Amino acid sequence: MIQSYSDDSIDSVQRKFYSNFFRHPKQFKKPTIERHIPQSIIDDFKNSATVSNFEFATEMPGETLGDTSIATQRNKYTVTVQIKPIERDLSISEFDSLADRIQKAIFATLRLGSFQKKRAFLRDQKTQKTTPFELDSTFDIHPTILLRKYITINDNESDFKRIRQYCFDLLETLKPEIYTHGVQER
Repeated sequence: MIQSYSDDSIDSVQRKFYSNFFRHPKQFKKPTIERHIPQSIIDDFKNSATVSNFEFATEMPGETLGDTSIATQRNKYTVTVQIKPIERDLSISEFDSLADRIQKAIFATLRLGSFQKKRAFLRDQKTQKTTPFELDSTFDIHPTILLRKYITINDNESDFKRIRQYCFDLLETLKPEIYTHGVQER
C-alpha cells in the first residue's frame, strides 16, 4: 500500500523497485506489477464521485491538419480535445454509458479512442478537487484511497497506528479478492 501527499507520488519508484526486486534473470526478466483496489472502495468511490470532463491528446502529422502552410512549418503537432459537460458533472452511471460512445466519436478523421492519451477527471463532491484517471480498454476506475474518508488523521505521530491498523484490516479484505484459490500462510 502506497501513501502519497497531494501531487507527490512514489508509485512509479515503488513499481520499479518491486520489478527489480522480484526479477530472476534465469526464470523471468521482469514481473508485472499491477495496482489492485478493493471492490468495496471502488463501489464506495463510484457512489460519491462525478466525472467533470474528458481529455484526449495525440500527436498528428502537420498534413492531417489540412492547412498546407501549417504542415510545412512543423512535422508534428500535439492535438488535445477536451469534452466537458456544461450544466453539471456526469454521474458515474452516465459516464459508464457515455465513455464508449465518446471514444467512438470522430475528430479530424480520427476516433477519439485512437488518441494516444485518454483521460477523464473525477471530482470529489466534498472537496471539489479533481483527479485524472486513464481511460483504458475496460474503462476501469482505479481511485486513490483518501485515508481521511476512512480513518481519523491528526497529522501527527499518533496517525501511524491507525493507518497501520487500517492497512492490515484492508489487507484481510483483499486476500479473498486476490487469492481466489485460497491463502496459504507460511
